[in-house]
Amino acid sequence: MTPDEDDLMTRREVASLFGVVSPTVKNWARNERVALTEIRDDQDKPKYRRAEVKALYASVFRGFESRSTASRLRRRERVGGDVPGR
Repeated sequence: MTPDEDDLMTRREVASLFGVVSPTVKNWARNERVALTEIRDDQDKPKYRRAEVKALYASVFRGFESRSTASRLRRRERVGGDVPGR
């Protein structure tokens, strides 16, 4: 079963959410200790499940959540567009 496109985030979107560069997200996905599964789309581009990204974000920033970052993720879910860059 292929995940719905709306439930996937690009590497750039994940990096922007966490305030890191794209290669860092790539390393996280390859690290067995980080629960972030990389899925390849039809063009062989990496995508990540939104639920896993949200869970990772919650575990990393538990108690320290930035309102601006949380609101960017919620806005991305409502609109279905890209997460604004910094």
